[in-house]
Amino acid sequence: MNVENDIIYCSKLKAERKKRKWTQQCVAEKVGISRSYYNDIENGRVLPSGKVLLKLNKVLPIFLILNDVNSDSLEGVSWKLNSICREG
Repeated sequence: MNVENDIIYCSKLKAERKKRKWTQQCVAEKVGISRSYYNDIENGRVLPSGKVLLKLNKVLPIFLILNDVNSDSLEGVSWKLNSICREG
């Protein structure tokens, strides 16, 4: 991802979280990560792994609609997302 995409992603995460009136702690617990790690993601200090990105998207669906993806194929989607992020 480039800096512009990072900012868009972070602001969409924050906006969706606030729209639902959730705390960072609430999102972090739903995703299975620490609040401080979620804070780093939301503020653009770290880029989450593909696996965490998929979990985040399941909790705060801002990019991918995963209804058509069965759980057995999530590993492949995660790999593709990591590849896309590295290319950008």
